Amino acid sequence: MRRLFVIVVMALTGCDDPFQPFAGTYSFADAASDGAECRLLTLNQINQQVFFLTYDDAGITAAVGADGALVFDCTLSGRDLECLPFERVYDYTPERDAIVTVTWHFGARFADQSTVESGEFGLTQACVGAACDAVAEEAGAVTPCRSEFTFTAAQ
Repeated sequence: MRRLFVIVVMALTGCDDPFQPFAGTYSFADAASDGAECRLLTLNQINQQVFFLTYDDAGITAAVGADGALVFDCTLSGRDLECLPFERVYDYTPERDAIVTVTWHFGARFADQSTVESGEFGLTQACVGAACDAVAEEAGAVTPCRSEFTFTAAQ
């Protein structure tokens, strides 16, 4: 009886079940860049990427890359997937005087349960130490830098 009451109240008030995109693999498409000054990722590389959306007791996770190496803890607000930044620190000391911090961010707006209508993916890179320019040059990158990409995606 109580379940029937809840269903009737939801129907009368216009409440639907909350939006939840499908878990699984999404393939990036239609990537665009603001210039990708870090030179760590190209548009072609972004368009070949995937992200994995998973749900568990801890919440929502988006893992970006074929190996899922960039793992973002996320929340869903309506159709917006909002993720906390993911940070990696590369400490080259004591051999070289350089500590590089790369902070990745990721977010998406879903058109429906299997399609991302717009997403943002990017990074900022900073370095502390006298060997920063040499370390960045060896990696084919620039530091400090920022790269931003927009994309769509679908299952």
